[in-house]
Amino acid sequence: MENIRIGIIAGDRDYALALAFGMTEVRRDLIVEVLPGPGVCTDMDLLLVEEQLVGSMSEQEKTVILCREKADQRMDRREGVYKLWRYSNIRDIVSSIMYIYTWIYGRHVAYVEKDMVRFYGFISPCGGTGCTSVAMAVAQEMERFHGRNVMYISLGQISPVPEYMRTESGGRTIAEYLYHSLGRNRDIWRMKDVPVESFLSRSDSGVEALTASPGRNPLPYLDRDDISRFMSSIAKSARYDTVIIDAGCSLAFQATDALDICDSCCLIRDPYRKGRAAQLYIDHLSSIVNSGITGRMVVADNRRVLLREDERSRILDELFSTDDEDENAGVNRDDNESDGAEKDESGPADRVADVIICFDPDSFRNDGGIRKISLDGSFGIGIKELTEKLIAAAGDS
Repeated sequence: MENIRIGIIAGDRDYALALAFGMTEVRRDLIVEVLPGPGVCTDMDLLLVEEQLVGSMSEQEKTVILCREKADQRMDRREGVYKLWRYSNIRDIVSSIMYIYTWIYGRHVAYVEKDMVRFYGFISPCGGTGCTSVAMAVAQEMERFHGRNVMYISLGQISPVPEYMRTESGGRTIAEYLYHSLGRNRDIWRMKDVPVESFLSRSDSGVEALTASPGRNPLPYLDRDDISRFMSSIAKSARYDTVIIDAGCSLAFQATDALDICDSCCLIRDPYRKGRAAQLYIDHLSSIVNSGITGRMVVADNRRVLLREDERSRILDELFSTDDEDENAGVNRDDNESDGAEKDESGPADRVADVIICFDPDSFRNDGGIRKISLDGSFGIGIKELTEKLIAAAGDS
């Protein structure tokens, strides 16, 4: 494997050392060296040079300029000018450097391909059930407590990624990623392969997603061939072993084709809005998804609203009622099961939930415009159970 060698030339040696340590902390495969000055002959792949020292550089074609003013940063590939703001977030700087490296040399870091990439789908018969919050929480649970490398993908019209993650892509978005990865053999400058790590947003828990484009999410507008190629590009990036697909309540082919490759799926219901519409949604989904997804479906009731004390007591009584109480109420469970086995015949939309997720306001907070989810409360207990059932439904231990 070839390591990427990067040299830093700066008048402020303390800044240069801090930048070098930060870059190697973000990416352990980088070799970063602080050089004494621009006159030193090097065999570096890229040179990061402070703006005031650029005039004395002889290797302009592989020079990345560290500018002092944020407004001066730009990347002009045709002219070979690459300017990064020296005070950017370290992950933004590394992301941009990997992107520039690919443009200059036409190659990028190759990861060891995963033995298997698991796909998990999240759907809901209607909006407002908390499908995205649950999908994000499960992704976080898998990343933190199951040792997974997780990519989150939203198929909604408006991507929720900016609400949950901070961008580390230097302004590059999913639209630009699609332009390169779905180029249909166009000669896009030198970029034969596109490094997914240059287009990412990231949550504090480590879950990653492609940075959202301004306006509408482009994924719901891809054709069948392109949505398949997009999913394949994420799997073949070898960066992830788990992909969370948040399809919401969509029944468009982009969502159903994505669900077709899922190893297991979660149906998020609002327990206060069950009805025929939910069953019609599942019936239609089952008729157009070829992989028999309902057989690998986990049903979760997301009790996302605060209940009055009397409602809370009634629900708890229903959940923890004993067989004797059922008999006293005149319910003959054995007769019901022998007559029609109604529970077995019911569809996913009206069957008893496999998991009940309880609303916990203390599990959600806003931190500088980013939504944070804590899994240490009652909400996290339901997410933990849901995650384990999804993993089991996918055939993993």
